[in-house]
Amino acid sequence: IKGAQDDGVEGFFKGLGKGAVGLFLRPVTGIVDFTSGSLDAVKRATSISDDIRRLRPPRHIPIDSVITPYVGHEAEGMQLLQDLEKGRYASTDMYVAHALINPHGLYVLLLTNKRLFYLKRDDVFGGWTVHWAHLWEDFSGLPSIVEKGLVFRLKPTERKFKLLKRPEKEKELVVVMHNPDVCTWILSKIETAMKFEAGISAAEATDSLDSHTGHCRMIRRNNLVMLLWAAVISVLITPIWSICNGKFSGKYFLSNTE
Repeated sequence: IKGAQDDGVEGFFKGLGKGAVGLFLRPVTGIVDFTSGSLDAVKRATSISDDIRRLRPPRHIPIDSVITPYVGHEAEGMQLLQDLEKGRYASTDMYVAHALINPHGLYVLLLTNKRLFYLKRDDVFGGWTVHWAHLWEDFSGLPSIVEKGLVFRLKPTERKFKLLKRPEKEKELVVVMHNPDVCTWILSKIETAMKFEAGISAAEATDSLDSHTGHCRMIRRNNLVMLLWAAVISVLITPIWSICNGKFSGKYFLSNTE
């Protein structure tokens, strides 16, 4: 109609032709667009996308809670502790240090504020497994540096049935380390962890002693207060009792006289 208004009869036929072509092409174009959009949606749904991962492990916060510049080695050690045995020690231990003790990276010494781990890499399932672990209080002292590495000495365990009184010897754990510098460095970290654990134990013992002493002082103070109240009550009651006793005695005397 618009073509007829503009160009007359010729415009009418041009407009009619355009309308006929559009009537056929628009549904086809819509179907093509719909099919293309559906294929894109199916492609996005079936494609395997990569999981979002951190570019680096989270920052390690030391035991003294002082924030230091980011150190990748410490961050990896803290991540190792958090992932160990599905986070079993993540809420109980705090990372101190760790070191690879094998040239091939198969064994790791992991130090926390409570214990020492000897870890072994699991080649089948990946990750690390605990080969052995001991609390710091289980050791008789600092390890010794030998030619092979470090020698740890465990305290003798107490027997439940002491029928045979044989003196038990200290058990030794030998950790083979190929790098003397790493051996010296890890020894200094072990000394720090042991001193920290000993300090915590001493502080807990002091707090317990202070609590017990305070409880005893409170009991003595309460006893003293009770004695003071008893003395005050005795002082107040004695004259009253004497007066009452005198009145009753006088009445009895008068009644007998009459």
